[in-house]
Amino acid sequence: MKKLSLSLAAALQRLAKEKRLKGSVISDKNLLDALEENGVVRVQITGKRSRVIWLSDERRLGTFLKEYYAINDLDLYINAAQKDERSRSENAQASSDSKVHKTQVQSGLYIASFEALDISIDAQKTRLQTPSKSALFVHKSAALEIAEDILLVGVENFENLTMIQAQKTLFDAKRKKLFIYRNAGMLDFVAQCRNDYLHFGDFDLAGVHIYLNEVVPRLSHERHRFFIPEGIAGLLKQGSSRDYFMHSRKYPGLNSEEPYLQSFIDLLHQAKRSLHQEFLIGLNEEHL
Repeated sequence: MKKLSLSLAAALQRLAKEKRLKGSVISDKNLLDALEENGVVRVQITGKRSRVIWLSDERRLGTFLKEYYAINDLDLYINAAQKDERSRSENAQASSDSKVHKTQVQSGLYIASFEALDISIDAQKTRLQTPSKSALFVHKSAALEIAEDILLVGVENFENLTMIQAQKTLFDAKRKKLFIYRNAGMLDFVAQCRNDYLHFGDFDLAGVHIYLNEVVPRLSHERHRFFIPEGIAGLLKQGSSRDYFMHSRKYPGLNSEEPYLQSFIDLLHQAKRSLHQEFLIGLNEEHL
């Protein structure tokens, strides 16, 4: 797992506190691109050579640090890195010490379901039905098996996964579904899974880009679709135009051979809005 430099860690700590930074503070383009694609930040162009980095979602920053760098507490990580002699206990608390690097204890699958599903983990049958604000973690060394008729739903935002109970009215009740958080483990799982796949991501150009370029190439079949909720045209009116223009510059010429998805892309350009999927949580919480 890649190590986050002290200077970049300090920049992200400052971003979490001040909510915005000058573009020059985060000079690592790969890191900035990853932060944008995961919905952590948005970049505002303020001149020919100047830009401002805005924090979009502090919770997503925490999730990003855990997934990409195994950092559980950014403050502890920085404090430990600043010391010449770092104790083993400090490393274990702050981030990836030598054991974490070797075992990658957080690598695996995060799954949830608002209905009772029979699944198997390492040949041990169990019933999954996660309460609100929770998900089940399956370590990468364990074998997860699900029935072939279950629809696999890839979820972009971790909060949407843990709050899937609040969004159940969005999905067809006729078919059982297993919701799974999109990370490296999920991409490996779908590569060998034959279940139909539905992608539940952000409703913007970045979300479509992730679906078409990161998820679809990993699938072993053509039975996949990008989830678009009913009334999306109205919902987009409450989205962000700033995010839309940022994404339109980053993903020019984004198109799909699927008519339904191309129509959605055209709608995004028409509305000039970008909507994060967590908006749907508050919209449907009354159905809990």
